[in-house]
Amino acid sequence: MTAEQRKRVFELFTAHAADSLTPDEHAELQETLRRDAEARRLWFVHQDVEMGLHAHLSAEPVVALNPAAKPTRYGWRPLAAAVALVLMGGLWFGLERTKAAAPFATLMATTNARWSDPNVELALSSGERIASALRLESGRAEFQMVDGATVVIEGPASVRFGERKVVFVDQGRVFCKCPTPESRLSVITPQTKVVVLGTEFSVEARADESTRVAVLSGKVDVKSPNAGVLTAGEAVDVRRSSVVRLQPLTPDEMAALMPRVVSAQTAHEGAGQNRLTDPGFEKPLPYALWRGTDDCLEHAPSIGRSGNAVRIRARGKHYPLVKQRVETGEIAGKVVQASVWAMSPADDPISERQFAVIKIAFLDSEGREFACSTRHFLHEGLPRGLYVSAQLAAQVPAGTRKIEVQLMLAASRGTTGSVCFDDASLVVAADAAK
Repeated sequence: MTAEQRKRVFELFTAHAADSLTPDEHAELQETLRRDAEARRLWFVHQDVEMGLHAHLSAEPVVALNPAAKPTRYGWRPLAAAVALVLMGGLWFGLERTKAAAPFATLMATTNARWSDPNVELALSSGERIASALRLESGRAEFQMVDGATVVIEGPASVRFGERKVVFVDQGRVFCKCPTPESRLSVITPQTKVVVLGTEFSVEARADESTRVAVLSGKVDVKSPNAGVLTAGEAVDVRRSSVVRLQPLTPDEMAALMPRVVSAQTAHEGAGQNRLTDPGFEKPLPYALWRGTDDCLEHAPSIGRSGNAVRIRARGKHYPLVKQRVETGEIAGKVVQASVWAMSPADDPISERQFAVIKIAFLDSEGREFACSTRHFLHEGLPRGLYVSAQLAAQVPAGTRKIEVQLMLAASRGTTGSVCFDDASLVVAADAAK
């Protein structure tokens, strides 16, 4: 919505509040609210403010500012409209600032993540900047900083991304990988500050008010007395005013601290056998292999990358999806890779707070999901009609007998918005060596 369009919307709101809309303006307002999600959001804010003022002012007598003016039963509305306009202008300015400010860190993937606030993942995946603490109760979440660093959080943890090149760790452990000089960052805990000089390291803020810093490759500068620069294979325990212990890391400790970054971009072409049947969605849906939210699925002829595709429409659901289950047998410890191409179609594009999701679900012998890894992509703002790819890799946990690839539209219960999926794959990395 442009500035001129916003101005016009506020004019219509004001006229409606004053009960002075002409028939043509009334039709214009109705059409604007029907087709523009941003206008609908501002309308609900306007209604909340207006009703709140009405509730407050209805207890007081209406005082006419102009004694000669003809009193009406809408005497409170012009004041409400004026205040609503001021408040909405301030609110819009705040929303614009939030929307225009790119997040310092983007959520790339999660593994069995459970947040203290269930709305956090949706907000993060929608590209909102959250300056307050993110509390991960369990599982793992992977972020990419705006300058290219990867930050992996392991729950329980409390972390803040309040600055471009700084990660605040109030509690828990994070793993950081800074592949280029431009991506280097600092990690601040209640006990110390760690300045990255190299590549991969781990920082853990502990409940006993100490911080452990471990360097896996490259080097870091620990800003605490007697700590200084640590190199690969060294670790240190730090309290507020002293270094408790400096010690070498064993190979087992280094291996345990080095997480597998499941959000890494992985090349699938030539990587092995695709375990999915009909990966290009050439057959009409639904049928035995691909299943999902039937009333939201459509066969999309001739709009795939090289033929057909599947379209998932919102239609009032939170997470409509299409999925395929694959028998794997015992493959614990191996790495599986899933990929898909997705597009936001021009005739029904995704809107704010909507995005695509690819998920690997691990199922036991009874077909119950007990672990998963997910990745979010294709957010609002990308060109419509353009296919983009997403890859996701995960290590198979013990007890897995089946794997289910799920392709979803995070729809926020919207009635419009859709995503087209095409050329999906599921590869067991070991297949490449066969």
